Amino acid sequence: MTFRWLFNNTVDSFEMKSYVINGSQSVASYVPHNRGNYGTVLCWAHNIIGKQKEPCAFSIVAAGEFNGKLFERTVCL
Repeated sequence: MTFRWLFNNTVDSFEMKSYVINGSQSVASYVPHNRGNYGTVLCWAHNIIGKQKEPCAFSIVAAGEFNGKLFERTVCL
């Protein structure tokens, strides 16, 4: 099984390279460092049957005033 992680917002889009795979589960960590780092984290899984058609989507939003210490952890099953 393989996974693909992508970060996307209105300004930027990039493949996420830092994630862990444990069997049929993948975990990615994402830390926003400034106000422009909020957006959506997407994950697709791929196995011998095929590729997931619609990604899992995680919205990274500010829950309060930005303090540079926010942490989001996302899991794709």
